[in-house]
Amino acid sequence: VGVHLLHHYAAVLDPPARHDVQAVEQLHGPRPAVRLDEPDDHVRAAGRPPLLIATDQEGGQVRRLPWAGPVPTATALGRLGTTRIRAEAMASGKALRLAGVNVNLAPVADVPGPGSFMRREERTLAASPAAVAGATVAFARGLAGSRVAAAVKHFPGIGRAIRNTDRAA
Repeated sequence: VGVHLLHHYAAVLDPPARHDVQAVEQLHGPRPAVRLDEPDDHVRAAGRPPLLIATDQEGGQVRRLPWAGPVPTATALGRLGTTRIRAEAMASGKALRLAGVNVNLAPVADVPGPGSFMRREERTLAASPAAVAGATVAFARGLAGSRVAAAVKHFPGIGRAIRNTDRAA
């Protein structure tokens, strides 16, 4: 199973404008487009560990499952304090879990530098290392409270990049 399974697999099945799963009904119901539990059932029956089903659900514009939170950007979340960050992440984790996702490729633990694309796109939780660390832990604990693993990202230093590394080299 690859990274962004829901993102890429859904695009093959029924390409929406953004190639994201658009509604939870695509994953559940009488005729789901994607059955996330079926491959996992076969893996478990073979005595293997469960599949890791991951998606990118940082908040703001980076939400592959549009019905699931967090809705605020990471920067807006960071202003709410660790108790609210944890609650938002837990609610997000519950929605992800209902969709069959057990790994969230979030939170972003980058510290933005001057002119950073991460700052412009509001993908960072705070501006100082200490504040980012506290917010990152709160986000990860909220996800864990919903039985969703957090994949803290990115590589050290990406917070200083001035161009979005997903779109430019």
